[in-house]
Amino acid sequence: MYKRALLLSAAAALALAPACSNVDGPPVGNGGDPRYFPNGDGSSWTYSYQRYFNNVPRGGPLEYTETFDGEAAVGGRVAQRLVRFAAGNEEYEISFLHDDEENYVVALGREFYVGGRMTGAVYFDPEWSYLTYPLRVNRNWSEVKQLQLSPLCLGLPADVDKDGKEDDVDVEIVRTVVTKEDLTIPIGTFEGCYKVRRTVYATFHMTQGGDVEMNYVQYGWFNAGRGFVQYTGEEIHAPNAARYTFLAQLKHYHISGPDAGA
Repeated sequence: MYKRALLLSAAAALALAPACSNVDGPPVGNGGDPRYFPNGDGSSWTYSYQRYFNNVPRGGPLEYTETFDGEAAVGGRVAQRLVRFAAGNEEYEISFLHDDEENYVVALGREFYVGGRMTGAVYFDPEWSYLTYPLRVNRNWSEVKQLQLSPLCLGLPADVDKDGKEDDVDVEIVRTVVTKEDLTIPIGTFEGCYKVRRTVYATFHMTQGGDVEMNYVQYGWFNAGRGFVQYTGEEIHAPNAARYTFLAQLKHYHISGPDAGA
């Protein structure tokens, strides 16, 4: 259940032309602070996650944790393993991220597990742009624009219309820094957070359900040196499924390694 609520990356597929003209180009070298994106091995963040239907809470809150745990070779590059799991759930996910420690973080792939057994995997070619930094208000960037991906790229089953055949989806995701603000959540106030809008445009091509266009909007509040402290927006869901929104707030975190004290 929790997988669909997490901010997602992509599968390998055919690349389109560069994203639309209102999206900034790739970042340039600027001697950025390597502690801006805190990814020291052992760093972890635990969030309280609440789902809503028509603005009414659906079920009780749950907790999920993200932890940087070791490295792996993916697509010829060294990637960090970001492990996500929900309390009391056998399911977990590993995302593979690469940080150049100066300008950007890219996503290289995702693996899904149940009780230690891999149930699915996607690897990104080309890479997806998870974060460009340092952030600034009104900065836009293209996370991805690709055709014919597996719905696994959105955290959905490969067979979204449940007819026994795998489907595919065209995906474009644009991120925009909409403002910089102080954010107060139950654990305290985080000053100078960048509110990042993530807009997902998806066209599903289903073997039984035909073609369906879906859009999803999510927001994340990023605090330099501490990471994302809050997420909210629409859950990514299959066509014709119930539409839920969510709020995920940081409950506690630990920054380790060279990023401690950022």
